[in-house]
Amino acid sequence: MKKENNRQHYQGFEKMFLELNRIFDYIYSDLPPMIEKEELTQKHICVLEALAKAKNTRLRMGELVQEVKDIDASLMCRIVERLNVKELVNRERGHDRRKLFVTLTSQGHKIIKLKTNHRNAKYQELLDFIDDAELKIVQKVVETVADYIDRK
Repeated sequence: MKKENNRQHYQGFEKMFLELNRIFDYIYSDLPPMIEKEELTQKHICVLEALAKAKNTRLRMGELVQEVKDIDASLMCRIVERLNVKELVNRERGHDRRKLFVTLTSQGHKIIKLKTNHRNAKYQELLDFIDDAELKIVQKVVETVADYIDRK
């Protein structure tokens, strides 16, 4: 469904995404001190969360790249190296030396648990502010745009 090139549409679309960024900034503000001191970016957190969701909190490097879609293999190697230095993940070679496994450490688990609790509290605060109908509209718009991007 093609929209006419309309300045109001563009401005509305831009405002929507600027406001979404403000929401993300709010959700990820005031992080617990333990997370702040680790100086983790959102991409680092995404990698830790992917490992936390994995069976035995362990993935092959290639699986990790597939799981975290917006991080390519080169960047993933650098992120895993940084997380390894911070002792949030371990890297292990498999029996086949070509395979590299990444495992979440107990310290990595603590970070994810703190992050999840913090994020869920912020989510609940915002969910208490909007009604179900508004939430469904936002979900539909975001899913539609994400599906379009995934198809490209």
